[in-house]
Amino acid sequence: MELTTRLGTETIQRAAIIVLFNNLNNMINSMNLTWSGEDDDYWQALNRGNQDWFVETIAPENFYAGTIPSLINASIDKYPNVCAIDYVATPPGSTDDEGELYNHLLAIEVMVKSIDSEEETNSRIQKTLDAVHLTFMDSLENRTLNNTILPVNAPRQTIGDVFVGRKTEKKGNQAGKAQSSMQGGERWFWQGGTLEYTVQKFVDFY
Repeated sequence: MELTTRLGTETIQRAAIIVLFNNLNNMINSMNLTWSGEDDDYWQALNRGNQDWFVETIAPENFYAGTIPSLINASIDKYPNVCAIDYVATPPGSTDDEGELYNHLLAIEVMVKSIDSEEETNSRIQKTLDAVHLTFMDSLENRTLNNTILPVNAPRQTIGDVFVGRKTEKKGNQAGKAQSSMQGGERWFWQGGTLEYTVQKFVDFY
C-alpha cells in the first residue's frame, strides 16, 4: 500500500481509472453472454420476443479522473463514459502519533446511452455498474487499486433518470458558417449511475 504523508485523493481516483481502463471492457465483453441469457429468461417470462440487447464497451477517450460536468451536454460519441472522483478524505480521529487510516469517498460515475429505447438505456446502466463492481472484485490488485488502498468493499449504488438527447446537426448561419443545432436531430437516450465506495488509505505522518 502507498505509504506517504499525502492524502492522495487524486492518486486514488487516477488509480481507479487505470484499473477500469485496463479491465472494464474485458469484463463487459465476458459478461455479455451471461446478461444475454438473463434477458432471454426475462423476455420469455413476459411472453415477448428477445430484444437482443448488449452492453456497449467504453471508448479509451471516455475514461476520466475527476468531475466532468460538461458530459451532461456532450455529443453522443462521448457515451458511454466513466469517471472516478475521490470526493472526501476524512481522518478517523485516532490517537496514533505516526499516521492515520483515512476514509475516502470514491465515486465511480457511469453514463450510458441507447438510440432505441428508455428500457435498453436502463438495462445498460444496471449492467455497466455491475461490470464496474465485478472489475474491482476480480483480483486483489484491482481491489487495492494496484496497492494504493486497502481492499474496496461493498458500495452504495444510485441510478438517475433517463434523459433525451438529440444528435447535433450542422446548419448554415447568415454568414455562411456552419453552426451546431440540437433542434430536429435524431433522438437518443442517456442515463447515469454511481457506485460510492468508502476506501481506506494510510497517511504516514513522518
